[in-house]
Amino acid sequence: MVYRPLMTVATLVTMSVTAANAQMSGSLTRPFSFGIAAGAAVPVSTLGNVANTGTDVTGLLGIKLPLIPVGFRIDADYNTFGYNSSARASGSAHISSITGNVVLDMPLLLIHPYLIGGLGYYNVGATYASSSSNVGVNIGAGVGIGIPLTGVSIFAETRYHRVNTSGASTQFMPVVAGVTF
Repeated sequence: MVYRPLMTVATLVTMSVTAANAQMSGSLTRPFSFGIAAGAAVPVSTLGNVANTGTDVTGLLGIKLPLIPVGFRIDADYNTFGYNSSARASGSAHISSITGNVVLDMPLLLIHPYLIGGLGYYNVGATYASSSSNVGVNIGAGVGIGIPLTGVSIFAETRYHRVNTSGASTQFMPVVAGVTF
């Protein structure tokens, strides 16, 4: 009989901690989130030989069910790069994309590191050249910080993108910071 009140208190405490953790990360009350991010886009490999570090702007829609560490995210990105002096060209290169990604979230109360990766449709072009649409992949990591009782999180992430273009691949790494609601 003494164990029943003790078990009741232990159950209530456990449920409170679980609910507080889920509310802080926003996953219990909001299975859908949207957000924006911006930052630098670092050209890699062949693109890095002719382009300078550029800019990235991202819009995102996330889907994550409560208490499950795997979620999904759709990103719409726009990256632009200015040519460097070795390119012997003026203007800029640009890459726009829509990617579908799997997110493995590892929540630790307010801070939650995550891994992200997926496939996408990329449009690669330049100022004085026609653009081409290609399939590509991305993989990366980030960390989010939930702001208690607001449903808002801030995050920082970096991803490696590899786009299959004719005869080669176009590679770049955005490093962004953003906010989700």
